Amino acid sequence: MIIKAISFFMFSCMIIAKPLYGDKQLTLMLETHCEMIDGFPKLLGIHIYKNKEGRVLQLDIDSQNTNDNYAIDAMEAMSLIGQYSKLPFHKFILIKHYPEPRIPSGFESGAECAINFFVKNKISETRWRKDCLSNSIIQRKVKNWSELKKTIP
Repeated sequence: MIIKAISFFMFSCMIIAKPLYGDKQLTLMLETHCEMIDGFPKLLGIHIYKNKEGRVLQLDIDSQNTNDNYAIDAMEAMSLIGQYSKLPFHKFILIKHYPEPRIPSGFESGAECAINFFVKNKISETRWRKDCLSNSIIQRKVKNWSELKKTIP
């Protein structure tokens, strides 16, 4: 009787568990998902890499033909697809590229926080925007680079 109960429990867990995918599969899924979103900007690239803090999922988009909600749409897409990664992501980053000589703009969100808002509905949009979303990542890095550059004789 106990063996049947354990077998049933293990089988139930396997059915309920969500599938997990590798980086190549996630990239294809994310690309397909973005193409299905009406008004989503042209996708220039999808990058998955590891930095000091953890794994990062980054979307690069073109500045032309963007709607007002492009950042929300992109973060939602990364959250919906990123939750299925075999290895969890630490950050989601969106980079919007402009024609030269303009500097790209960007948004960054903690992956777990974004998934809690977009997928699990555990936090409100106001809390996600306040506690998790940042739009100063590019400016911060350019600013730091400029300060370092000034100190060199």
